[in-house]
Amino acid sequence: MKNLLAVVLVFVSLISSSAYSEELHIKSNKVDVKLLSDPDSWTYEILVNGESALKDDGQILSFMFNESNDSYFWGNKEYLIVQVTTGGSGCPAFFRILDPSKDKNSLTEEFGTCSDTPKISDSENGLMFSFPTREPNVSRVWKYENGVLSEKPA
Repeated sequence: MKNLLAVVLVFVSLISSSAYSEELHIKSNKVDVKLLSDPDSWTYEILVNGESALKDDGQILSFMFNESNDSYFWGNKEYLIVQVTTGGSGCPAFFRILDPSKDKNSLTEEFGTCSDTPKISDSENGLMFSFPTREPNVSRVWKYENGVLSEKPA
């Protein structure tokens, strides 16, 4: 429910202001999400310590809320999970992982099954994502460990 609320709040704030900016702090890093143009064109940029990590046109970006620790951070390295909302009902979202570090910040490619309701859990060295599919009782799983995103075989 908090994820939906966060997305709604981001959406409402974007409509009401063309100078939208959200800021999060991760230990020694500062993460900014900025709307670079008017809300009709949906051009966003995520900056980590002032350097561009992601610039995206035509999609709404938000961070997945972690209810287990009441924050936007996941795993032992304070990963941020970026939800890329497509705006469509047939394929509502994909995801990316922002992995902040003092030396290098990295951002994965988009992944997922179009579902906006993955089950996310900590793994030994990262995160596990289980996404529902259109097939009953079938899910697809991705793992992010040691800086590498991979889909686990079914």
